[in-house]
Amino acid sequence: IEGFVNGEIIDLSKEWYQVDKSEAKLFSKLADELEKTSKMFVSATNKSIGGADGAIIGELRMASKYAGRGMDSKRIRINFNDLDRSESFSNVLKNNNISGLKFNDRDTIGRYVKAQAIIPEKVKTKSQLIDIYNQATAKPSLDVEPSLLQEAKKYKSAEEFRQSIPQSNRFFVESITEDLAKTKKALEFNDIIKKGDEIPKTIKIYRAVDTVEGVIRPYDFVGLKENVVSRFRGKGANIISEEIPINTLGQWTTPDTFVKLPKPLTKLEAKSQLTDIYNKATQEVKPEIPKKLPKEQIEIREQLREPKRTDPACCKAVRKVLEQDPNAKLVRGIYSTDLESAADKYEQNISNNRNNQLGHFDHIRAISDGEIIESKFLLPKKAKFFSENQINKELAEPAEDRKTPTPTPTLFEPEAIEGVDSEVVRATEEYQTISDELKKEITPFFRPSRKRVSGAFLLLGNKDTTILLFKTIFNEWVKSGVDTIIEPYAGAFTLGTHSIKDAIKSGLKRFDSNIFDKEKYIVVKAIQDGRIKQVKKSVDKAVKVLNSRIKLASITEPSVKKVFDDFFDQYPDSYIGSKQWYGYVRGTDVGKEVLVYEDVKNKFSKVFQKAFADINKADVNNLDSAVMRSFIRRVSIRGGIGQGLLRQNGFIPFENIIFNENYGMVKAFDDISDTFRLAKKHNTKINLANKDGERFIKSLKITNPQKTGFYFDPPYVKSAKVYAKNLPPAEASQLAKFESGEYLVDSHKTAFDLQKKGARMALTNDVDQEYLEAVKGEMPNSKIFAYKEGLTPTSLVVSDDTSNVVNKFLTEAEKPAAEREEIARIKELKSEKGLSNFTVSRIRKAIGITELKNATPKKLDELISILEGMEYGDNLLTPLQLEGLKDLIKDAKFDKKQELLTQREIREAFM
Repeated sequence: IEGFVNGEIIDLSKEWYQVDKSEAKLFSKLADELEKTSKMFVSATNKSIGGADGAIIGELRMASKYAGRGMDSKRIRINFNDLDRSESFSNVLKNNNISGLKFNDRDTIGRYVKAQAIIPEKVKTKSQLIDIYNQATAKPSLDVEPSLLQEAKKYKSAEEFRQSIPQSNRFFVESITEDLAKTKKALEFNDIIKKGDEIPKTIKIYRAVDTVEGVIRPYDFVGLKENVVSRFRGKGANIISEEIPINTLGQWTTPDTFVKLPKPLTKLEAKSQLTDIYNKATQEVKPEIPKKLPKEQIEIREQLREPKRTDPACCKAVRKVLEQDPNAKLVRGIYSTDLESAADKYEQNISNNRNNQLGHFDHIRAISDGEIIESKFLLPKKAKFFSENQINKELAEPAEDRKTPTPTPTLFEPEAIEGVDSEVVRATEEYQTISDELKKEITPFFRPSRKRVSGAFLLLGNKDTTILLFKTIFNEWVKSGVDTIIEPYAGAFTLGTHSIKDAIKSGLKRFDSNIFDKEKYIVVKAIQDGRIKQVKKSVDKAVKVLNSRIKLASITEPSVKKVFDDFFDQYPDSYIGSKQWYGYVRGTDVGKEVLVYEDVKNKFSKVFQKAFADINKADVNNLDSAVMRSFIRRVSIRGGIGQGLLRQNGFIPFENIIFNENYGMVKAFDDISDTFRLAKKHNTKINLANKDGERFIKSLKITNPQKTGFYFDPPYVKSAKVYAKNLPPAEASQLAKFESGEYLVDSHKTAFDLQKKGARMALTNDVDQEYLEAVKGEMPNSKIFAYKEGLTPTSLVVSDDTSNVVNKFLTEAEKPAAEREEIARIKELKSEKGLSNFTVSRIRKAIGITELKNATPKKLDELISILEGMEYGDNLLTPLQLEGLKDLIKDAKFDKKQELLTQREIREAFM
């Protein structure tokens, strides 16, 4: 794959007055082709394409016209880690028989230096890589350099030696041994070589070593100048050198910098070759192991299996954890040097069986508040450990010696509110952008995300705090004389599901709920009419319809169809999107290939998207079609139109979203049914409507405003602008009306007039200057609050008679639960997002939480917000990946701590 492309070297470093006519003609041709293929050029000389200035690596200047001294020029700045643009650029050059270029390169401190690049041959697709691999499968002769043999002798086993030789220069590629198809874009334009003004066939590299026998190993950091290496390591350093082909470097570098060798210097194509090298290196000293008789072999095997005695201190360490936290659990699992996989294995093997007797190869750890307490050890054969009941019994006896944990203050105690009641909201960008004068009108408060509730339909935002807040507001309204509550924008019937029940118990006579979306109205009305079983059957049918559409769409992609067929042959009663599907496909090569090959990923994405699009086209005219529309939007992305089965982290299951027993779609339907049963029991009339909100209010006959309460939760002004872009035209035009607070006030005059006559009113929306001024202008005596819900703050405007209810919500203490609800929420998010213990633990530590049980509400909310923003299967960058990618991360300017960056975000930024 190495070698130079035949062609010429062009010079792009010249000033406009240095370019001759022939060069200008060629530059013009290249510029035109680049504009057509990649749209990288702009007319204005001082503008750039391809990233912010901080992300620019190279600047290339081309003259597009030749007009003597007044010639025009176009300038392109390319981040050579932007693989799409760099690929387009290198392809255009190759098509014009150009194999290299000279240009002005910006170095790390902003200076421009002369540089030159060679474009290597490039492999793009899986099929090309497989063809190359098939041509290279003949086992080469083992011609190994003495230095590598010497290096192999340092290791205790062939496996240890093999693992010491990195096989890829890209963090997301597992290996390039045995299967070249895994390398994906191993040879990109950013792998080209530059070296001064001349391009020799070979280059000398230097490295400082500790011993005279030192060698230059694959992936070492080496220098291109001996004096640079010497200065770096200090006087008297032992410098060794080696002559290598120049295009071995495969990475940008300048003569005064160090470069990491991107690939082994020897051609080691497979694991077996490394094993052969190790065997060859050690065969002279490796003693022959005499064959043993079967009986002797058994005895030796038994000796090897005999474990060491347990260190009593280890037992005490585990006991100490249990003593400090009686809720801690003992966990048994398989030891692994990979902390992340080990954590998963331990999590999967929580056990109190085997009569509390652990196997003699078991390791145990104590788990407290979901955190693994490091205390791994090998138990002796037939060792016993205390059961939880035994531990509790023993701890109960010497109670005076036990350490009593300091109780965590509940959220609503004054000391808990102090310091966090407003700063969380004030720190948000939305709050910062409003005027100082308006800020004086707002009381910001902080109510952290609490227990997760079920959701029947797709929501445009998080409602966790609003649900609890209005549970209090509705109930207090009824206690103070309100008998009718009106919700003109019931949306997904979320408050009707979770916030109205206490008000019903307190004597609410009527609840008018307008559900604008037709499919949601049909489903909720069916549940009200007692057809909950039919609704659940329609959900099962929707899953089957989606799978049928997916299989039908796969006919045009045979490789995709084969994966589906193989899965259903093995699991005929399952479905695509189940946990079973997720586990199956993750265990196949395809599960890894969609993360590496765009062509493989695109085939599956195309099939999934066609199935989703076909279903979205269907009209909603009955219960089955209403549930189908609700289901497909619940498992979609981008406001319900994008397929949600394959994303940057690979295949994504939706089983939890639909069938989770605590917060899934089906559970939400049961919760809605509970509301109607409760209303029937307490003689509360619930009127459902499917109208425009404005017309809905005008249709109501309200004779006593003092006994009426309005709750407005229309599409939020800022969200309306975002989501309208992703919706069908009819829905987009409806949503666009809510981009203005003035429109909301003018179109709902009837309700605002009733408020002036004594009706209670509460409105939630974004923290937005124009909206708040418009509502405040219509309700001069209203009170404005702001609270953080999810990632953005929410404004709450209430009539003067309701402000005391909000204050009660903020100041009344709640009874502490056995487990803090925030911690329960974190555990649910971990499960929902498919995150490992190790990932959650690293996030916790990165934001400064030592132990969950002692964390402040503010810190727990920060952790919950981060977890909510993650995608299924996200993994953080490892420390080694952070170190290797630190320059790219710095240039990309991510708006978060480096320690919180996920591998998905790096792929999205640079692939």
